[in-house]
Amino acid sequence: MKYNWKRMLAASLSACMCLGLMAAPQMVYGEEGDGSAMGRYLEQDLDIPDVMVRDIARLEDGTIRLLGGPSMESEEDGSPYTMWDSTDGGETWEQAAVLPEEFDDAYFMDMTLASDGSAAGILYSATESEDGNYDTGFQYYVFAADGTPTKLEVPEDTMLQYLRFGSQGELIGQTFDNSAVRINTESGEIEQTFPAAGEYLNLIGVCGQELLMIGADVQRYDIASGEPLSFDQVLNDQMMNGEVSYSITSTSTIPVDFDWTEDGRIYYCNRQGIFGHVPDGSVVEEIVDGDMTSLSSPSVGLIAMAVSDGEFYVAYQADGPQTKVMKYVYSADTPTVPDKELTVYSLEENAEIRQAIVTYQKKQPDTMVHYEIGLSGEDGVTASDALRTLNTDIMAGNGPDVLVLDGMPIASYIEKGVLTDLGEIRKEVQETDGLLNAMTTAWEQEGVPYALPIRFQVPALEGKSELIGKAENLEQLADMIEETSADGTPALGTSETAVFPYMLYPVCAGAWRNEDGTVNQDSLLEYMTLVKRVYDSQMEGRSEEESSMIGMYSNYFMGDADYMFTLGAGMLSFLEESRSLSLGVLADVHDLNCITSVKKKTGDCEFQLLPGQQENVFIPSGLIGINSMTKNSDSAQDFVKYLFSKEAQSQALYGGFPLNRSALEAILSQMEPGTDTNEAFFSSNQATGESVEVVISWMSQEVLDQFLSYVEQLDTAADTDTILRDAVYAQMQDCLNGNISPEDAVNAVMQTVNLYLAEG
Repeated sequence: MKYNWKRMLAASLSACMCLGLMAAPQMVYGEEGDGSAMGRYLEQDLDIPDVMVRDIARLEDGTIRLLGGPSMESEEDGSPYTMWDSTDGGETWEQAAVLPEEFDDAYFMDMTLASDGSAAGILYSATESEDGNYDTGFQYYVFAADGTPTKLEVPEDTMLQYLRFGSQGELIGQTFDNSAVRINTESGEIEQTFPAAGEYLNLIGVCGQELLMIGADVQRYDIASGEPLSFDQVLNDQMMNGEVSYSITSTSTIPVDFDWTEDGRIYYCNRQGIFGHVPDGSVVEEIVDGDMTSLSSPSVGLIAMAVSDGEFYVAYQADGPQTKVMKYVYSADTPTVPDKELTVYSLEENAEIRQAIVTYQKKQPDTMVHYEIGLSGEDGVTASDALRTLNTDIMAGNGPDVLVLDGMPIASYIEKGVLTDLGEIRKEVQETDGLLNAMTTAWEQEGVPYALPIRFQVPALEGKSELIGKAENLEQLADMIEETSADGTPALGTSETAVFPYMLYPVCAGAWRNEDGTVNQDSLLEYMTLVKRVYDSQMEGRSEEESSMIGMYSNYFMGDADYMFTLGAGMLSFLEESRSLSLGVLADVHDLNCITSVKKKTGDCEFQLLPGQQENVFIPSGLIGINSMTKNSDSAQDFVKYLFSKEAQSQALYGGFPLNRSALEAILSQMEPGTDTNEAFFSSNQATGESVEVVISWMSQEVLDQFLSYVEQLDTAADTDTILRDAVYAQMQDCLNGNISPEDAVNAVMQTVNLYLAEG
């Protein structure tokens, strides 16, 4: 069986110091540095060949060389690996070499370039055996500057995951056992081993003749001698400041990359920016501020960096499988610090907001947008703590300009006059691109919208056609699940049983609110009682292993309350376990595609809005408001207007569907209904040994029409108040496990919420 590695990789992706550079103003870590009013690096997107970039490097003669694999956009077999050169700073590219035909469509786990134009790669192979299993392994190659290959016979007990070249052509490999090795580029013999000092090694970097090993600290070795170098405290403190994780989370991107210049200076790039440092020197210079560029974008995954004549070339992955190259060029006429500043605040980080800030700043280089997050998860600050601090700042006139209101007491803010009228913004976007009107009215008072969501998710129920449509409220849903499970086969899978209480929260919590903002005890008790009843019915007859798994899942969702289980995520368990129902949110097109694909696979799969204590509920994401006391009203209005533009809302990062109608239509119509998306999912049931394969099709016209009909009627926003949610979740697990009764759980919730309301 032949694998298309482009598709497999796409599925795994679920990112010489010159005088001009010396004159550039930089942030200095370690000592106080002088500032400057003018001058900073600006970002340019280069027009590069249609390849999947694997590395980029400056050659000895100043040429910029790019190593590329088969384009992810190409569905043709036989796509080669190629090398491309640019002698004009990335303006034009000329093909310099083609790897032999035998490597067409091969999957190289890692590839790297040397300064003489040669390259090296780790080839991953999988061969199907007679019993249907796969024999996997690694092969290691060096390629001359013209593409001629040499296979390296690396010892079998040495498995490499990354390769880097030293300045003298030395090949350094990172192993899977927390060490690095120097490899003979002709024979594959291991010439030197560099052991990691700590318990783990995340990544290696090579800067000239210096090897950096990034683990708990930054460890240094001399490549030629193999001897450790002195500990560089200044570099270590800045790199390991806790704001960047160097753990490897992707097969195609890395969290940091290094380069060097002939004067011995080293450079590194991560999501914080680009930095320069003289080894053992007293400062680390911030050359490019990541917050003012695409580097901080959550959609960007770093591939490689090259430094040439005071300019920086950064290869990165964005928008799924697409790869690009950014060039950073110093501009003496651009203000070092933008003229305008804006502060955006959210309780927890929102990827779409982070991405929009990056793209907005590229369009408006005179504006610096600061993004403040109330809950870092590392300082012990609770949601109530963060909200108290925020409220104090707002009332003192020192609050942020733009508020991402997810998890905040929106009704209270509207009542106290904290939020300003967004009517003009709504009107302008409505006239240009259109908006989903019903969802824009949820936070109105007397026709004035004080908050608008940039995205939304739809709580939904998926199942056999005989069940879909039978339940219209929470009680009927509980009855239906119990009746369907009466034969001893639970209606819900293990995952769905664990998430059931939490998935029902969005379609119920708003019903617990009295007009004065207090909690309605009777409505909350109904929810807790029915959820407990359903949970008990689904736990009957479960094996000890299944029960343990459900408990583990429940604890996971308790620990990450903002995570929403999607219908797409439940697809395989729904098929494997022959369950009758699955529930989750529709968060992006993949979930709609999964409904179509399951129906194709089973012949029987429908969906409806998830029944609860409320009707027509949507979950807002990125709920935006403007502080009525902002001193930057014009900038705040302009930024919020951009958040709702088609450009900003077309950049999907799995936070939900866009509120902008034009953006939504474009996202839903990327392919013809029912066509093959070239994706497939595989899973194996460990208990039965049976495998399930699902080929993913683009949503059918029937599914699309039904989804759009639901979207038009969604007018009830889920209650997103963090205080109430956390109070309910804190009691939920004890109630489900039978440690406390539903009545006791509700009483505890009431005490917590009433105490918070009294303090506020």
